[in-house]
Amino acid sequence: RLPIPGRFLSDGTQPAGSVWARQPLPFKPCYADLPADDPLNHECSFAPPCPERRYNASSHWGFANFTGDCSGRFPVLSSIVDVLSVPTSIAPGEYVLGFRYDSEMTAQVWQSCADVTVAARR
Repeated sequence: RLPIPGRFLSDGTQPAGSVWARQPLPFKPCYADLPADDPLNHECSFAPPCPERRYNASSHWGFANFTGDCSGRFPVLSSIVDVLSVPTSIAPGEYVLGFRYDSEMTAQVWQSCADVTVAARR
Protein backbone atom coordinates (compact mmCIF):
# COMPACT_ATOMS: atom_id res chain seq x y z
CA ARG A 1 0.00 0.00 0.00
CA LEU A 2 1.05 3.51 -0.77
CA PRO A 3 -0.67 6.21 1.28
CA ILE A 4 -1.69 9.22 -0.82
CA PRO A 5 -2.79 12.34 1.06
CA GLY A 6 -6.39 13.28 0.30
CA ARG A 7 -7.52 16.57 -1.23
CA PHE A 8 -10.84 17.72 0.25
CA LEU A 9 -13.17 20.66 -0.31
CA SER A 10 -16.13 21.72 1.82
CA ASP A 11 -16.64 25.34 0.69
CA GLY A 12 -19.72 25.65 -1.52
CA THR A 13 -20.69 21.98 -1.40
CA GLN A 14 -24.32 20.89 -1.29
CA PRO A 15 -25.81 19.92 1.05
CA ALA A 16 -24.09 22.23 3.53
CA GLY A 17 -21.57 20.33 5.64
CA SER A 18 -20.80 17.78 2.91
CA VAL A 19 -17.24 17.26 1.68
CA TRP A 20 -15.91 16.71 -1.84
CA ALA A 21 -12.79 14.56 -2.26
CA ARG A 22 -10.72 14.50 -5.45
CA GLN A 23 -10.03 11.12 -7.03
CA PRO A 24 -6.30 10.72 -6.22
CA LEU A 25 -5.23 9.38 -9.63
CA PRO A 26 -5.35 11.63 -12.72
CA PHE A 27 -8.04 10.71 -15.24
CA LYS A 28 -6.09 11.96 -18.22
CA PRO A 29 -3.13 9.59 -18.56
CA CYS A 30 0.46 10.80 -18.69
CA TYR A 31 2.41 9.68 -21.74
CA ALA A 32 5.48 11.86 -21.24
CA ASP A 33 7.71 9.16 -22.75
CA LEU A 34 5.99 9.35 -26.17
CA PRO A 35 7.27 11.50 -29.06
CA ALA A 36 5.98 15.10 -29.06
CA ASP A 37 3.96 14.55 -32.27
CA ASP A 38 2.15 11.43 -30.94
CA PRO A 39 -1.60 12.15 -30.43
CA LEU A 40 -1.50 10.32 -27.09
CA ASN A 41 1.26 12.57 -25.76
CA HIS A 42 -0.42 15.03 -23.43
CA GLU A 43 0.01 16.37 -19.95
CA CYS A 44 -1.69 14.85 -16.93
CA SER A 45 -4.76 16.57 -15.53
CA PHE A 46 -2.61 16.84 -12.36
CA ALA A 47 0.73 15.40 -11.26
CA PRO A 48 0.64 11.68 -10.42
CA PRO A 49 0.87 11.19 -6.62
CA CYS A 50 3.47 8.41 -6.76
CA PRO A 51 6.43 7.38 -8.92
CA GLU A 52 5.71 5.04 -11.84
CA ARG A 53 7.27 1.63 -12.15
CA ARG A 54 8.04 -0.05 -15.47
CA TYR A 55 6.73 -3.51 -16.33
CA ASN A 56 7.86 -5.77 -19.12
CA ALA A 57 5.70 -7.56 -21.67
CA SER A 58 6.09 -10.98 -20.08
CA SER A 59 4.57 -9.84 -16.79
CA HIS A 60 1.39 -7.97 -17.80
CA TRP A 61 -0.97 -8.85 -20.67
CA GLY A 62 1.63 -8.45 -23.40
CA PHE A 63 2.05 -4.71 -22.94
CA ALA A 64 5.70 -3.84 -23.35
CA ASN A 65 7.41 -1.28 -21.18
CA PHE A 66 4.31 0.39 -19.76
CA THR A 67 3.48 2.23 -16.58
CA GLY A 68 0.17 2.55 -14.80
CA ASP A 69 0.51 2.74 -11.02
CA CYS A 70 -0.50 6.37 -10.46
CA SER A 71 -0.46 8.16 -13.82
CA GLY A 72 -3.88 7.07 -15.07
CA ARG A 73 -2.12 5.35 -17.98
CA PHE A 74 -3.85 2.12 -19.09
CA PRO A 75 -3.74 -0.52 -17.81
CA VAL A 76 -4.15 0.99 -14.38
CA LEU A 77 -2.68 -1.44 -11.88
CA SER A 78 -3.99 0.18 -8.73
CA SER A 79 -6.99 0.13 -6.48
CA ILE A 80 -8.14 2.96 -4.28
CA VAL A 81 -8.89 2.17 -0.65
CA ASP A 82 -10.59 4.79 1.49
CA VAL A 83 -10.65 4.56 5.27
CA LEU A 84 -13.33 6.00 7.51
CA SER A 85 -12.56 6.80 11.13
CA VAL A 86 -15.62 7.01 13.36
CA PRO A 87 -15.17 9.64 16.07
CA THR A 88 -15.51 8.36 19.63
CA SER A 89 -18.11 11.08 20.23
CA ILE A 90 -20.61 9.33 17.93
CA ALA A 91 -23.38 7.80 20.02
CA PRO A 92 -24.10 4.09 19.56
CA GLY A 93 -26.98 3.52 17.17
CA GLU A 94 -28.05 2.91 13.57
CA TYR A 95 -26.68 5.22 10.86
CA VAL A 96 -26.69 5.50 7.08
CA LEU A 97 -23.40 6.12 5.30
CA GLY A 98 -23.77 7.79 1.90
CA PHE A 99 -21.27 7.75 -0.94
CA ARG A 100 -21.47 9.59 -4.27
CA TYR A 101 -18.89 9.45 -7.03
CA ASP A 102 -19.09 12.15 -9.73
CA SER A 103 -17.09 11.36 -12.84
CA GLU A 104 -14.32 13.83 -13.65
CA MET A 105 -14.72 13.86 -17.45
CA THR A 106 -18.34 12.76 -18.08
CA ALA A 107 -21.81 13.31 -16.63
CA GLN A 108 -21.82 9.90 -14.91
CA VAL A 109 -22.68 9.68 -11.21
CA TRP A 110 -22.47 6.59 -8.99
CA GLN A 111 -24.22 6.57 -5.68
CA SER A 112 -24.31 4.04 -2.88
CA CYS A 113 -25.21 3.83 0.77
CA ALA A 114 -24.76 1.43 3.64
CA ASP A 115 -26.48 0.72 6.94
CA VAL A 116 -23.96 1.10 9.75
CA THR A 117 -24.36 0.01 13.35
CA VAL A 118 -22.17 1.80 15.88
CA ALA A 119 -21.92 -0.35 19.00
CA ALA A 120 -20.86 0.71 22.48
CA ARG A 121 -17.30 -0.14 23.38
CA ARG A 122 -16.97 -3.24 25.55
